Amino acid sequence: MDFNRLIQPIDSSRFFAEFWQRAPLLIERDAPRYYDGTAGIADVDGWLLHGRVRYPELKLTKNGTPLPAETLLQSGWLGGILPGDERPARVATVHEAYRNGYTVVLRVEKLSPAVAALCRSVEVALHHTLIAELFLTPKESQGFALHADEHDVFVMQLSGAKRWKVYAPPAQPSPELLEVEAGTPLVDAVVRPGDLLYVPLGFPHQASTMDAQSSLHLSLGVFTFKWSDLVTQALQAVTEEVPEFRGPLPVELLKKDGAAFQEKLKTLIGMLWERADARVGHERLALNYCNSLRPLADGHFADVDALPSITLDTELEQRPGSICHLARQRESLVLAFPGNRLKLPLAAAETLESIVAAEAPFTARSLPGNLDEKGRLTLVMRLVSAGLLHVRRGAYDG
Repeated sequence: MDFNRLIQPIDSSRFFAEFWQRAPLLIERDAPRYYDGTAGIADVDGWLLHGRVRYPELKLTKNGTPLPAETLLQSGWLGGILPGDERPARVATVHEAYRNGYTVVLRVEKLSPAVAALCRSVEVALHHTLIAELFLTPKESQGFALHADEHDVFVMQLSGAKRWKVYAPPAQPSPELLEVEAGTPLVDAVVRPGDLLYVPLGFPHQASTMDAQSSLHLSLGVFTFKWSDLVTQALQAVTEEVPEFRGPLPVELLKKDGAAFQEKLKTLIGMLWERADARVGHERLALNYCNSLRPLADGHFADVDALPSITLDTELEQRPGSICHLARQRESLVLAFPGNRLKLPLAAAETLESIVAAEAPFTARSLPGNLDEKGRLTLVMRLVSAGLLHVRRGAYDG
């Protein structure tokens, strides 16, 4: 399952032009097994029993009201209060809450390799951060009252069905959203297995199960970077370079009027205006993002074992889901990718650019650049060891 298959039959160019952060989208497929292999109700017990899940990775809610914290604490779902307290959580508490109408919300991208791979495929398409939450709602129940999220959501209905209502954002912010609920919904439909519902950030919505059947859906939450993130990174780069920003404020700071700092503030802002560079902010944001991602579980120990067997003619490729970014910082290169961040010599720039851009298998011998054969082999072995590359399966030499 990748992003293109997730939104089929809508193609990505149309999706981004017409729907992304503009309008909700319901795709009805009449294909109950469309998401087979992603997750199922039978997985939930296993993750609760063996996944070391604790709040907030597990939440229980009914009509917008969470299960009391003392219940979670007494049953072990809040985790140990004292160091070394590793008592097992009692899954019976979750089962009882579910019987009483509570929706079980379980964050699963760290529990399921299949869901992690799905999230990464969407991150590859969007370049924004994803989390995945599984919602198991009993029949004739509603987990959350009408609300609006500060992130975009892709709802994948796995089993059962839910009636969803999605409304246009209110003209004025309103925590109660009462006037929204009184209006006409943009979407009012029953979402069934295999269907997809996209809800942009800020669009109020609610969902409830109907009679006779529970519902299981997977929600992919997209937490987009904001322009403020780019501005922050660009300004942070300036403050690290210009000593004036690191100077101390005067003593007895609390006794001074804020107006006393106005001229100095204008001077510093002037320096920011002259020196702030969007390219530097973007570079820092990209490096931090790539480095923050978790690598996928793809048998990397086998690649570590294969290091002594790698030759100039061993076929290599980027590991699945390797979103990476190469940047120059002062007199070296920085390469960031899921789970790692490396400092590398400038002499390897052309070779590294080729590796980062590669969409097909390659060999160390075939790589361009000024490095000699020994240098190219050393470089690819380091990248295999660090987790960016792996040996193409069935392509071992030596």
